[in-house]
Amino acid sequence: MDLLEEAQIGWLEFGLQTTNPKLAYFRKNSPSAMEKLARLSKRKIRYSLDLIAGIPGDTRESFEDSLKFAIEVARPTSLKVFPLRIYDGTKLHEMAKSNNSWAYDENTRIIKQSNTFDESEFLKWMQLGKTCMHLYHFFQNNKWFNNDSKFRNLEFFINFSDKFGSVIPEEYDEKKIQGIWEQR
Repeated sequence: MDLLEEAQIGWLEFGLQTTNPKLAYFRKNSPSAMEKLARLSKRKIRYSLDLIAGIPGDTRESFEDSLKFAIEVARPTSLKVFPLRIYDGTKLHEMAKSNNSWAYDENTRIIKQSNTFDESEFLKWMQLGKTCMHLYHFFQNNKWFNNDSKFRNLEFFINFSDKFGSVIPEEYDEKKIQGIWEQR
């Protein structure tokens, strides 16, 4: 980290995907990597953190735990949440073919359900993930995270998503987010 900071590295990207310790088949990060992300957030190093929604075996609670870690502990410069996509020829594709409880859209490759969530639950996760991603970007751009720690709280993001998540634009639009923010 000292070397990265000294070199004034422009940007790092980390695919954390999940913090759920029960997803050993999917999770490639370790507790020490997560500790390093928390330390990295205290440095002058810009980085993005990616999470995945819809990993079979995940639950609403474990997905929220991943978001909580990202927002409150890892504190990246940028937070991105993506739906799980299942591609032909991958280990996930083989798992999906052999598991009747998994379903995904053949065109988009996006998972729709598994043995731990159904399609309506997954859509709620994606709304929360999208809200977190766009609101996080808005706060970061306006330097609000530096001024008030109340925004670094998952409950704040959940409440905002419950109230406004369905009207947040698919693509990030700072003016639209500002308008939604002013409605609160």
